[in-house]
Amino acid sequence: MKKNILKLLALLTLAALLVSAALAEVAEPAEEYVAEVEVGLDAMGGSCAQFASPTAATYDTAKSELTIYVANYYGPVDVEVDSNKIGVINGLFIGGDTSYKSFTYSVVLGAGKHTIDLTYEHEGQDRTTITVAGAATPKPTPKPTATPKPAAVKSVTVTKADKKVSSVTVNLGETVQLGYALKPAGATSTVKWSTAKKSIAKVDANGVVTGVKEGSTKITVTTANKKKATVTVKVVDPYKPTKIAIANGKKATMYVGDTLQLGYTLTPANAKGTVKWSTSKKAVAAVNASTGVVTAKKAGTAKITATVGKLKATITITVKKKATPKPTATPKPSGNATWDDIQRMMDEYGIELTDVNRAVAEAQLLGKPVESLSERVALLIAAGELVY
Repeated sequence: MKKNILKLLALLTLAALLVSAALAEVAEPAEEYVAEVEVGLDAMGGSCAQFASPTAATYDTAKSELTIYVANYYGPVDVEVDSNKIGVINGLFIGGDTSYKSFTYSVVLGAGKHTIDLTYEHEGQDRTTITVAGAATPKPTPKPTATPKPAAVKSVTVTKADKKVSSVTVNLGETVQLGYALKPAGATSTVKWSTAKKSIAKVDANGVVTGVKEGSTKITVTTANKKKATVTVKVVDPYKPTKIAIANGKKATMYVGDTLQLGYTLTPANAKGTVKWSTSKKAVAAVNASTGVVTAKKAGTAKITATVGKLKATITITVKKKATPKPTATPKPSGNATWDDIQRMMDEYGIELTDVNRAVAEAQLLGKPVESLSERVALLIAAGELVY
């Protein structure tokens, strides 16, 4: 009987070795690693031998769990890691070369080589151990890169087109873009823009300045930590005239009842502006305030002024009375004028005899009978009554 048991144990031991080699090629679960297995076995004796046939071991670093795979065992079998007991396998299992059992234990294993022992004893029998080499090194959790704190703003300056400026000029109704620069390099901050006189120039949250009215004002940029910078903004009218002149000259003469159109020129040539006209004496010379048309009222002198902004130009108007024309003397033939003389005068002056002429002639002759029309004409001319 004892010999049969020993033979059986020897066969089982050999089978365990074969199964260990076969199961080592079995695909393991997708864990952190699968350890290499070293198996050692001494001769066993006794009527009731204990044994174990380990095949592999895995370690889950995330869960800190050690799993041991055993094909054959007869317990109790102590499970030790680095000489520290972590559990006991009891009972009997003969998996042969086709199956195995797994045992999982919670244990924290650091990086490096660890020894896992399955230890069994029986009346002076030697100890059998396995070694699992190369425990997985947990992947270190990367530390988040610390975001460097921005440097505190020590100063701020106003810029235009990335150049520092202390003053800028903007046309009336137009805009200019302002910017800012912070020190030291790398400093960041929110900023606010403000204007000292909104009636002159206004500024938006992005530093865009708009010219509202001619004049000067201050634009300020302020950082979150109250650092400030200021720039002077001058608003100008690019079309503002610098000079006005009256196109008609310095003097002009008019007669009562006449009119005169005055004109003007502005400098520079592209200047624009509304010109208003005025007179120093409306009774002498009146002027239309918008058109510049002058009307002569009575004899005298008046100054007509053209005004644009603060610029002025003046012309002196002299008004005279109109002269009464003397009547032209009517030439009269002498008392001994012949009909040829009268006929020649009629042809020369284009005189035509009409019924009215005849009526006048008859009246002037007081009913005196005349022989012919030519006699009537002769009498009328001689009397100075027939105008030619």
